[in-house]
Amino acid sequence: MSKLSLKSMSLIVILFLSANIIAQKSNKTKEVVSPFNKAKVVAMVHFGAGAGDYAVTSIGLSVFQSLHQNIMLGASVQYMGENGRGNTRLLKWQKIPLTLETNIDIKKYNNNRSSIFIRAGLGYCFTLNGSYVDPNDLAQKNVSNGLTFSPGLGFRLNILKNTGLRGDISYSLISDRLQNETGEKLSINYWNHLIFRASIFF
Repeated sequence: MSKLSLKSMSLIVILFLSANIIAQKSNKTKEVVSPFNKAKVVAMVHFGAGAGDYAVTSIGLSVFQSLHQNIMLGASVQYMGENGRGNTRLLKWQKIPLTLETNIDIKKYNNNRSSIFIRAGLGYCFTLNGSYVDPNDLAQKNVSNGLTFSPGLGFRLNILKNTGLRGDISYSLISDRLQNETGEKLSINYWNHLIFRASIFF
């Protein structure tokens, strides 16, 4: 066998071994497990402000179960109330939505230390201060409980392994009915708001 052939074979073997070593290192890099967000149950406290039919503030609590590395499912309750003083209307707009919610990470960064996520909530909404006397006809009127739907987009940042901050912007749709004192429907109301929320999760 010629010296040229031996050199060629040696070069091929060296290249093969080098490629194999690089591939092994690459696989080890891919197998690195993120230390963040390993908790199966996650609690969150929310604070929000928004605008739409009324200027509102909100405060709430959520509990989620991790179903997948990118998906959480849970329940949320919050208070939403109209801002301002000196309101001349008969009722101050106040709601308590109780919803089932899902959060899905769509893009992760820094070994899952942060992410962009989408969220959605669907559920029942309780009305506070729903009864009043209409001065136009002196009849008793009632605002019923209703339904709510709230999709949104947000960003998560871990401060510790399972603790951090979240921010999201969500559209809130709430429907209810205006009824007379016998429960007869007079109209259907649709309340629309854009809510900016900051959350602490742990």
